[in-house]
Amino acid sequence: MNGVTSSLTPDSYPRAGNFADRDYFAVHRDHSNTGLYISKPYASRLRDATLTIALSRRIARADGSFGGVVVGTLSIDYFRALLDGLSVGARGTAAVVETNGTMITRLPYDRDVVGRDIRNAPDFIQAMPTNEGAFTGTALIDGVRRLYVDRRLAGLPIIGGEEFVVTLPDTDSAGAMGLAETLRHAVYGLNIEHIQSRYGRVTVSIGVVATQGRAAYDGAMLVKMADSAPYEARSTGRNRVCEAQNG
Repeated sequence: MNGVTSSLTPDSYPRAGNFADRDYFAVHRDHSNTGLYISKPYASRLRDATLTIALSRRIARADGSFGGVVVGTLSIDYFRALLDGLSVGARGTAAVVETNGTMITRLPYDRDVVGRDIRNAPDFIQAMPTNEGAFTGTALIDGVRRLYVDRRLAGLPIIGGEEFVVTLPDTDSAGAMGLAETLRHAVYGLNIEHIQSRYGRVTVSIGVVATQGRAAYDGAMLVKMADSAPYEARSTGRNRVCEAQNG
């Protein structure tokens, strides 16, 4: 597998690209037991250098050899928008950092800071031993001494097995169902051999849940509804899309 793949654009035409140099491809090519991998931020070659992180899993052939990767991406702008709504004062700051020390984004925003390794920064080292805390320290990035308040984000939904989540802001039920069908057709069209499948190839069963037109649900309920819909799709024949019903 040489890293050549395609990406669906809004008009559903595939765009070719070679991603053999990306860490989210190489890690699965070189290691068979990585599981879900979260990449370092990178400038997307398919989206005008938009800063992005990738979530990838290995595709194994029937004999266990490397067959490629399946990848979902998330724009750094998503995290940037979360911080942009905060009021931290003229010299205040806020940041989203991975536990390995990779900077995802920082307020005030600086594109050059995204992806920087700060694992050896004194403030990061001080924050790591506990799940939450407060301390004073001098920032490695700008040299300003601040009071830091940190919290590790635990207990977020974790999707196991070969399951992925696609979040679609400002998309109604019809739009989500349409995209789900596009994804289903795209995976089916890859014609990846799966001898144990009734279809003889890898397929996806997709569940859809939309908040529009529903009563107010909390996050846990939405995750539960989204989790139940793929099971319905699989139990009714696989290779299909099912919309979650009101519970």
